[in-house]
Amino acid sequence: MVDTKPSALDRWTKIAQIASALSVIVGIVLAVTEIYKASYDIKESVHAAKLNALPSVKEMIKEDGDIRTKVLKDFGGTWDEKKISQALAQHGSVSEAYYSDDLAPVRTMGHHYEVLGELVEADVLDFKLIYEVVDFPDEFWDATEDLRTKAKKNWTAKDGRPKGLPDFWQNFSKLHERYDQQRKRDEEERRKAKKEP
Repeated sequence: MVDTKPSALDRWTKIAQIASALSVIVGIVLAVTEIYKASYDIKESVHAAKLNALPSVKEMIKEDGDIRTKVLKDFGGTWDEKKISQALAQHGSVSEAYYSDDLAPVRTMGHHYEVLGELVEADVLDFKLIYEVVDFPDEFWDATEDLRTKAKKNWTAKDGRPKGLPDFWQNFSKLHERYDQQRKRDEEERRKAKKEP
């Protein structure tokens, strides 16, 4: 008759296998715990960074209001597309008109939103925050359509031939696109909310 009783070596082998499996499980649990802790620490760091940036954001919001008020007043109280087109017609090139005193308020406003657009694009400023607290200058954007189009095609003349500036107000344009996209999402959400009882 064959002895079916496990030997001491077989028992120790089985115990070692169980211990090995348990150590793998404990290792996985510890790793998941560390990943969770690291994720929490990252979230807290991001939150702290946003709080540290708050004074700068508040200053930028104030600056936005100040610039909008001043340049609109300097331009006569309204963004008049005809006035912009007349300034373009009076100068030999778009760049001459743009850097003239006639369009100084337009230049200031455009530069401000070009910089704001780049800060959003580079994730220095959070778009969602900017969208909620800074109104997009739609009237200004519409009034400068001719300027933007001509600048991209005929910024300056070189050897009698027009030379465009295709990246004119590029970051401002990207900011405009993001506002439009967000407005469409907001409108869609409002429509869905009205349909739900």
